[in-house]
Amino acid sequence: MLQITLIRKTNGVGLIKFFKEEYGSIEKLEKKFEEKRGNMKMKLDLNDWKYFLKNPDEEVEDSETVFIKKSIFRIK
Repeated sequence: MLQITLIRKTNGVGLIKFFKEEYGSIEKLEKKFEEKRGNMKMKLDLNDWKYFLKNPDEEVEDSETVFIKKSIFRIK
């Protein structure tokens, strides 16, 4: 099994751009969150959006680890 960790680095401006692509606007996200109470991802995204509006130059690092069962790579 092959483990790959993907790391994305951006800043508050980049993260807000991602949120706009995902939700449209902060108002739409707030409305969606109110309609679907208990969705932790939306709550975290909303909190992050509000924070990075005030701190647009702060660096953000996100990572995700994926596991591949069958290797497509040949190591010599």
